[in-house]
Amino acid sequence: MAKKSPKSPAPSAASSPAARRELRRQREARRRRTRYLAYGVIALGVLLVVGLIGWVNRPQPLALSRVVTENPPNADGLAWGGPEAAAVVIREYSDFQCPFCARHALEVLPKLIERYAADPKVRYEFHPFAFLGPESVDAAMAALCAADQNKFWPYHDTLFANQRGENIGTFNRTSLRQIAQAVGLDMGQFDRCFDSGVKRRDVNDFLMEGRQRGVQSTPTFYINDQQILGAQPLEAFVNAIEQALAAGP
Repeated sequence: MAKKSPKSPAPSAASSPAARRELRRQREARRRRTRYLAYGVIALGVLLVVGLIGWVNRPQPLALSRVVTENPPNADGLAWGGPEAAAVVIREYSDFQCPFCARHALEVLPKLIERYAADPKVRYEFHPFAFLGPESVDAAMAALCAADQNKFWPYHDTLFANQRGENIGTFNRTSLRQIAQAVGLDMGQFDRCFDSGVKRRDVNDFLMEGRQRGVQSTPTFYINDQQILGAQPLEAFVNAIEQALAAGP
């Protein structure tokens, strides 16, 4: 009897081209899911780190060391004392972040107020010269907003009393609002004024005015036309004021 030829085995379904393509597709899909999962974990980690850094570095309110709520006698916006046509006009150009300006504001200025605020022949004006950085500009804007509510001088004193350094976050929006609340401002009016940036042009105008007068550092003072540089002792101001009074108009 003749032997039958053995039949060739039927090709396996798993070894067919279509099956191999399907296996490759499934493997690629698993790899994509793994990559997407890894990317998601990395992105979540980055977001958590950024969020943590933002939370740690978030603007912090100041622990206010001193709050002033009263105006000096005869306060008039950014000035006190006599009228604009007073015989002696003292103009101070100052930056709220300047430590020498703070020394003058806290040590010498109260004695000048005590001595001359009731004298109609003497007028003292503050001119913000915000040149030390963005926090100087923001502090000056906030102080001008306080002036709209006749609280410039309490805000001025409280800013200087709580000065910490230059552009380190001391005068951030949170702190400037905190000072506004502490000195008794209407917070709705203050927020609208500050957030609108309406005082930025005034701050820039004061800066240009000072530069045109020759101001290069703070504090710089003009007693009529006499220039006084730096945080000088009380006697330097009294002598210059008395000489200007004696000279007459």
